[in-house]
Amino acid sequence: MRVGSTLGGETTVRGNVRGSGSLEIFGEVEGDVVIEGDVVVGAGGTVKGNVTATRVKVAGAVQGDLRGTETVFVANGARVLGSVSARSIGIEPGANVRGQVVTEAPAAQPEAARPQKPPPLPSLVRAAAQAAPAPLGARREPAGEGRPPPPVIPMLPKAARARRRRGRPQ
Repeated sequence: MRVGSTLGGETTVRGNVRGSGSLEIFGEVEGDVVIEGDVVVGAGGTVKGNVTATRVKVAGAVQGDLRGTETVFVANGARVLGSVSARSIGIEPGANVRGQVVTEAPAAQPEAARPQKPPPLPSLVRAAAQAAPAPLGARREPAGEGRPPPPVIPMLPKAARARRRRGRPQ
């Protein structure tokens, strides 16, 4: 990321911030931040307002919504109180996000660029059932045309089987 502007740690901005390029915030912003580029809220930075940019990275605190047209990343130790939305969202362990997290679908692709449709589900299920190994002790017969494969019955864990034998609810 190329740094366009930086708000230092002793700087407080009251009002909305708009612009293009990139912005690093190490101070405090009390208002909305709308940038056509990247926004980084540094470890000591705070924003009390919504942040909208192409890519947003938060290591400090934001009290407002985060909206990235491409990505939003919330680092370990960061605090976000508000909604987070972008095509791609990353939240590191140790980050605190309180709000709705929504990944948005990318713009519609041209017909030629779209991936091919997967085969219908029944043929996938049939192929998986024929390829799956039979449970121990079970006799497996080949599935013929028009005849479904035998069912695979999952086993309960040992503790659940013991509770069931004793008549206790699971």
